Amino acid sequence: SGSHATISDSGKYTIEYRSVDGSGNRSESVSCEIWIDTVAPDVPTISVEMIGNEAQNITTYMSGNGISMMSTPNGEAPNLYTSFSTDYLFVNAAIKVTISADDETSGIAKLYWKTGTNEVLQCSSAKSVTFTLPLGYSGVITAYSKDVSGLVSEVKESEKVVLDNAKPVT
Repeated sequence: SGSHATISDSGKYTIEYRSVDGSGNRSESVSCEIWIDTVAPDVPTISVEMIGNEAQNITTYMSGNGISMMSTPNGEAPNLYTSFSTDYLFVNAAIKVTISADDETSGIAKLYWKTGTNEVLQCSSAKSVTFTLPLGYSGVITAYSKDVSGLVSEVKESEKVVLDNAKPVT
């Protein structure tokens, strides 16, 4: 005959047990750690930073739909881009993109992302990745993550990014 315990809350637990035979002889105690994870990872964050001399003294801030945007030290938008709507980010310099994910219980196992509509899905075992989008890029950045227990976050999609340094045609 034995006893049992039920654990259902997410977290890290240490289980200690021992065996007792029919004559009453007891084994040494043995312990093991158990992780229970019932919560999906946080939705990834997508942030962008301009690259090049034009981007000096520019910091980022978070816009309403989750993609980081640039601003100057006095809080004004730099003249390096114009955002005509909440659905587009127009930039005239290459940008560095950072995608990050977090999971407090079991940790991030994989971070997935793609750029544009025809790009192959990328994957990393890091919880943060950084890459550069070149001038001429036009599209969205999509990301999601999977934690060690196999749970998947919601998909995050950025605003449409248009990197254009071509002079207007008159």
